[in-house]
Amino acid sequence: MDKTYAESCHRYLYGRMSAAEIESFEQALRNEPARQKAYIDFMLSEQANPYYNDEQLRAIAGAVRVDTGPMPHPALNLWDRLWLFWARNPLLTIGFATLLVAGLVWVTRTAWDRADLTEVQKHMINPFCLSVAGSDPAPVDHEAVTKRASDFYCGVSSGGRDSLVALVSACDSFCMASYYLAHWDLRAGDYSAARGGLDQCLQNQAFIRQAAYNRSIGTLKLNLLLAELGESPARRSDLYRTLSDMVKNDPDFQGQLNEEAREKAEELLHRLIH
Repeated sequence: MDKTYAESCHRYLYGRMSAAEIESFEQALRNEPARQKAYIDFMLSEQANPYYNDEQLRAIAGAVRVDTGPMPHPALNLWDRLWLFWARNPLLTIGFATLLVAGLVWVTRTAWDRADLTEVQKHMINPFCLSVAGSDPAPVDHEAVTKRASDFYCGVSSGGRDSLVALVSACDSFCMASYYLAHWDLRAGDYSAARGGLDQCLQNQAFIRQAAYNRSIGTLKLNLLLAELGESPARRSDLYRTLSDMVKNDPDFQGQLNEEAREKAEELLHRLIH
């Protein structure tokens, strides 16, 4: 707006025009679109703020605005359109935000689970395989159930976990099928089931120790701790302290018989502290 017309608006609003000037000013507002636009721009500017306390002046501005007809809609860029859409649809916005957060949580949790599964599989100690695919059974006198469980776990016989479960069900009491089933679950990442199975194995240490190939209970304790790590990754600090104490003070991690369990445990300690 040019300075001269702004001064005219001031004079008009303050009532400092003569009757002829007022008639000329208002006639221009009615008939000249450029003057109408300039007057509206002035009334929307900070210069006009003092006049809006006057009801009569607000009415004059409103009348002029009506005379100009509808104003064109402002051109919105893509971001403005998106913001306007979400603002007008609050329920849809909340739903989308909820799905977005859930998706981020799922992706993050999946990444954590995969990392924990890698740690578990890297440090777990697998049970002894009595047979080798394509060869005769090892010349050792083990109970038939132990031999069958070993073959299911190691893939010498087909059937996998379902066969191990059936074999466990066929046992009257604790048997080595439970031992192999617990390790199957640990290897597969079913940490809750693995923790329960390994804990049951530790409660039957005397039975486990009867197997000459598995006298190291330290392997069971290490694998149980790995199951707890996989099930509760947030407990890394607590599990680190537990494992550190076991390596230093637990007899099942000492001596040549327990060398593999101790080495794996020390390697895991190094990983947990970093």
